[in-house]
This record gives sequence, C-alpha cells and structure tokens, in this order.
Amino acid sequence: MGLGFKSNPSGQGEGGAIQVNGIDVIQISESGIENSVTTITHASTVNLDFSDSSFKNHTVTTAFTYTTSNLSPGRKQVIRLMNTSGSSYNIIFPNDWTFVGSSEPSSIAAGKDALLEITCFGLNNASCLAEWRVEP
Repeated sequence: MGLGFKSNPSGQGEGGAIQVNGIDVIQISESGIENSVTTITHASTVNLDFSDSSFKNHTVTTAFTYTTSNLSPGRKQVIRLMNTSGSSYNIIFPNDWTFVGSSEPSSIAAGKDALLEITCFGLNNASCLAEWRVEP
C-alpha cells in the first residue's frame, strides 16, 4: 500500500490531498479536511474495498451482491445508492453483517436513494455493523 501527500496542483493557497495507492482519500483545503467521494462501477457483484475512499456513490441498474475486502478495525464506508430506474432491484449483503436501526433490506425501490453506512470493528464481516436509511 502506498501512502502519500499531493500538494495543491495550482500552487495557489494552502491544501492538497492525502493519497492511498494514488487515490485521493482526504482533501485538505484552507477551510479544513474534506473527504473524497468516488463512484462505484455497478456490476452483479460489487466489492467494497475498505482500504480506499470511504465515501462512494453507487447508481444501481440491476440486482447485485456486495462483497468486502481489506476490513480492519476503525474503517468505514458510506455509500449513497441511487436507483433512478422504474424497477426495484434486489440486494444481497454479506450474511455476517449486523444491521442496526432497521432490518436488513432485500431491495432498493424504484426511483429511491438510500444511505448505507458500514463500520468495521475487526478483520471480518462478522465485526461489521451496517445501517440502512432510505428516502420515504
């Protein structure tokens, strides 16, 4: 794993980014720390890599399964799921996750956005707590 710092490319003002494997994971500006938001490429299986950016956008276009990699205590993923289609899509989560605040969802409804937050307290899926919130 490569860890680095990228200075402000414009050369004007303060700021830059902390990078992991060449990916900006934390933006630092004159006004403070900003987290990078990356985009998930949709597929039938979507891997959530806990070693990269913790904020992600995921546009859902078919049913899919989430898997995980690089779990470690204190790592977190915050995912905005967007279903802009006219169809509901099934979601399969790792069966060891514990959902808090609501029961584990089985799908995302047509035309809805949802927020999925996963916090890892260990090295495996059984140590993950997940929270699901969907717009009414």
